Amino acid sequence: MMNKQVIELIIKLLENLSGEEHKKWELGLRRMILGLNPWEDLRIKTRPFDPDKFLWISWRIVPEEQDQKSASLQEVDFSKVDFAGRLKEKENLISCRLMLNLLRKSNRILYGASVFMGLWMDYELTKEDSVLEFIYREKGIESFCFLGDVIEDPSGEQRILSLRRNKINGEWLWQYFKLDEPHSIAVVSKEESS
Repeated sequence: MMNKQVIELIIKLLENLSGEEHKKWELGLRRMILGLNPWEDLRIKTRPFDPDKFLWISWRIVPEEQDQKSASLQEVDFSKVDFAGRLKEKENLISCRLMLNLLRKSNRILYGASVFMGLWMDYELTKEDSVLEFIYREKGIESFCFLGDVIEDPSGEQRILSLRRNKINGEWLWQYFKLDEPHSIAVVSKEESS
């Protein structure tokens, strides 16, 4: 815990800054509160995902469909991820299930619910300075799914989580898709894992 003198010094520093400098330091402090390195903007800490609390009661992660490498990650550096799938408008969409099967053969880490939750919490805290906004600004990616965890609803329907940027107001939204529905892009590790 920070002592009173350090907090007073930080407050005084912020009061004397303006514009971009103030914004940069404020963002850095917010990221420190989350336990992140405040100047490494593309690292996110993974966060626990509880389907009962985030979605609805009686939803669950399907253990036999889980990418164990993704589930064991403590953080992900988004400067080192890949967005696999249809990157051009003219390419055909494929089902999430087919994309999942193809990507499993590549031996890459398929990022799942804990990475989704880390990105979502980073966005909720930092909005326009979030990793999601960086992905949009730098790569033009507006939607991607997380194939590392399959979520099952009470009826047994299997689904995957996704993040999508609203084209009208620019806000990011979370959603889920049935495994048999098409999606264009999945987030995976850049290099094949060993």
